[in-house]
Amino acid sequence: MDSSLILSNVLNSPVLFFVIGLTAVFLKSDLEIPQSISTLFFVYLLFAISFNGGDGFYESGLSSEVAIALRSTVVVVAVVSVYSFFILRLKLDLYNASAIAAIDSFLCAVTFVTASSFLSPVNVDVGNYLVATLALMSSPAMIMGLLSVRVFVNRLKDKSLQDTLDWGECFRSLARMVWPFCWWVVC
Repeated sequence: MDSSLILSNVLNSPVLFFVIGLTAVFLKSDLEIPQSISTLFFVYLLFAISFNGGDGFYESGLSSEVAIALRSTVVVVAVVSVYSFFILRLKLDLYNASAIAAIDSFLCAVTFVTASSFLSPVNVDVGNYLVATLALMSSPAMIMGLLSVRVFVNRLKDKSLQDTLDWGECFRSLARMVWPFCWWVVC
């Protein structure tokens, strides 16, 4: 294996930012990204992934291969979120178990970008529609995380906690899931 390929993947931006964040935590630094910049990054990533996903989906068309990939993405992410929740629930409280189970899909974006950049130099062609599956990944996990809290919060004795769910995040997640397909229809 070519050492320059390994070096280019280690020096990839997501990996470097992860190392910087990990170092800041270990050094107990007060490094913090301001909320407004954090929101800007979120919106930028939302549009970038959605536009690339919609464009890739448009180029590929709706074939049986694309439909199977999209359906499989939703099913796998939902199943992983559910079983992660129950495993995490053995050691964590309801809210943390739901949040960690839901956040697994966001880690997939970094993995997807790293895997794509790794496969590109070795001439392995991945379908353009796979970016649409990336845009689709976070929505089922977010919805499953919110639903797991909603279902199990009724079992809590403190009824004041039952009204703390933010369904706005659920609707943003649904919009993130629908946006690439709207882009495909418009083009």
